[in-house]
Amino acid sequence: MTSPGERQHYALILIRKVMEGLPRDWMVGVLYDIACQLSRTSCKHDLLSEFADRFIFGVSVFHAYGHQWACQIVFHPRKREGFGLSDGEGCERFWSALRALIACLRVSGYHKRLFVLDRQIEYVDEQNLHRIGRWLGRKWRDATRRRDNALLRVELCHVSEAELMQEWEAQVAAQLEQAPRQSKHAGQKGIDRVLLDVARLDELKVDLRHAKAEVNRKAHTSTPREVQALTDRVEDIKTDMKSLRDRISRGRLELGTGALKELDALRGDAYVRARVNARAMRVSIRMAIRAHKFEREKLERNYRRQVMRTSTLCI
Repeated sequence: MTSPGERQHYALILIRKVMEGLPRDWMVGVLYDIACQLSRTSCKHDLLSEFADRFIFGVSVFHAYGHQWACQIVFHPRKREGFGLSDGEGCERFWSALRALIACLRVSGYHKRLFVLDRQIEYVDEQNLHRIGRWLGRKWRDATRRRDNALLRVELCHVSEAELMQEWEAQVAAQLEQAPRQSKHAGQKGIDRVLLDVARLDELKVDLRHAKAEVNRKAHTSTPREVQALTDRVEDIKTDMKSLRDRISRGRLELGTGALKELDALRGDAYVRARVNARAMRVSIRMAIRAHKFEREKLERNYRRQVMRTSTLCI
């Protein structure tokens, strides 16, 4: 919060000051170099809670690629709804317009420094005002071109937009999943989970049998709505049973055994513990490699484009 570097209390105070001066029905996007940490801090310590439903955080584009992939898929402005093509580098552009004054103002007095900065900022505002028409036109053409290209690519893949969104949400959920940890009790915990799931599956089988019997008993004496509710309950139980069976299969695969009678005898077994810990290490390594691949992919693609552009100019 107050340690050297990106001191978060400055950003929090600025956000509060800005939000207090804006209409209450405005939604605000906050792009910041370490917005991921700022978001966690504000949630953890209940800061800016009165404005929490009115703004969303995103990491500035040029800083986002230095963050871990798990952070990028949540806070990257190109992957977060609401930011469009904003890059969050307005402050950097502003400082760039003032950097010519660094040398002379370093040895100036306090009041002279403020006067020169005020004059320079006023000059920059005037220059930007003259160029704002061309700037808006350029941004509009660029946004239109990107939108048309994106719509064309979606159309050519012959997959509905809803299905693409569903796949993206599944990808985000998979890549945000926490890697399993190693533990000296990992084998015993795995066995306990499988045994609990097996017991729960037996309970669901009994519930399913009772639910089907109730449907048959009340099929001719209940209203259609009541019959539909009973039928839905049967389907829900079947869905839960399928999910449990899949989880039991995965648990057995992790433990390296397929016989239920062996599970209880394997409690505390050194081989099972080593096997589960080895699998946890393998999953952690695989997730790290996959995240590193996604982090490098964008940079490598931009590098290839730059090389091809340079080669074309040389030719």
